[in-house]
Amino acid sequence: GAAGADVVAFDANSPVALDEGDEHNVYFGRLAYFPVQKGVASTVFDASVTMEERALLIVWPNNPDNEDNPHVAVEGFNLPPVWDLECLQTYYNVGGKTIIYVGEREDKINLMHGASASDCGFCSSRAFQRFLKEKFELTAEIECPTWWMKNDDITIWKRK
Repeated sequence: GAAGADVVAFDANSPVALDEGDEHNVYFGRLAYFPVQKGVASTVFDASVTMEERALLIVWPNNPDNEDNPHVAVEGFNLPPVWDLECLQTYYNVGGKTIIYVGEREDKINLMHGASASDCGFCSSRAFQRFLKEKFELTAEIECPTWWMKNDDITIWKRK
């Protein structure tokens, strides 16, 4: 890359439909500033790729889901399936050592007075966050711009 990084970008639905019948990523329109290949955890992290040399950058990997965020669930509306934990576990299982995570973390969310339960945020599942804390050590926290009423940051994690 321009800054000296060797970047390989993947998305289950890339910004641009790659094959006939593919859906494009509705969150990014049809314009990409960097090549994005189609892929999911089961196809990206296989035994032929040496993950020890690559960090996993994962940015807002999930939408609010009905399990962790029932207060935002809309009857009759199905959110995309939760995939963040599978991605993290697969990366870990093939030897991945460094995670760069951008998003909310349950540890940083201030609950409103009278809240009945903890809140893991809108951008990653509670299971993802628990696995990250269990298998990786937080080594850096960096503040970043955030959406309104969100408490995102950039964190770097090293395998324990």
